[in-house]
Formats: sequence, structure tokens, C-alpha cells
Amino acid sequence: MNHGHARQIGLIVLATAVWSSSQCLAASDQPVDRLTDIAPRLSACLHAPHENDEITVRLSFNRSGALIGKPRIMFMKSSAGPDGEADLANALMAALHDCTPLPFTAGFGAAIAGTVMTIRFVRRPQTRDL
Repeated sequence: MNHGHARQIGLIVLATAVWSSSQCLAASDQPVDRLTDIAPRLSACLHAPHENDEITVRLSFNRSGALIGKPRIMFMKSSAGPDGEADLANALMAALHDCTPLPFTAGFGAAIAGTVMTIRFVRRPQTRDL
């Protein structure tokens, strides 16, 4: 096995976070120690402008939970059409700015530092109880 090649490719993690229009979770001070905690933590800060908006971003964190470099938007679809995509991209970047650095535990931060992750955010309409 060529370990150098494996490092160049990196690990891609795909997670999907679904949030409703009524979601207003505050960023928690609870430490992040699992991959499955990252997308929900970020989605709590994301306020997409329209229902059914979708955006996928590729990013990585350092061991302290701060972003490494500029996140890259890989896919975006706004229910408001092309004119709504700029608002969606701005909402994502604002959420990443406001919610990072994430409070990684020391062990988790050391384990995933530099790992490339792909996270898909989908805003679904709020369902109403009858």
C-alpha cells in the first residue's frame, strides 16, 4: 500500500444535516468528540433564507476546531432560484464564521486535524402537528 498516496487523497466524510425553519439551537459548549457531532453543531448556526435550500461544502479543521483555509462550496440549490444562491452561500459562510472554532476534545482534534470533510445541509419545511 502506498501510504503517501493515501495521505494525498485524504479522508472524505459525508454527513447530511437537516434543519427546519424553527430550529434555533444555540451553539453548545459541550465538547465535540465524534464526527457525527460536527454537522448538527454547524447546522444549528445556519439560517438558510428559503425552505428546501440545499448546500454542500468541503472543509477541514485543525486540532483546535478552527477551519483550515477557506471552505469550498461544492453544490448549491436554492428554492428561490439562481438569485437566492448568493444569499444561501452568504448564510453558510456566516454560520461557519460564527460557529467555529468548534470545541473539539484534545484526542478528537488530534485524530481529525486536516481531514477533508464534505457536509451537505438541507433545509426542510417545518412540519406542523395536527
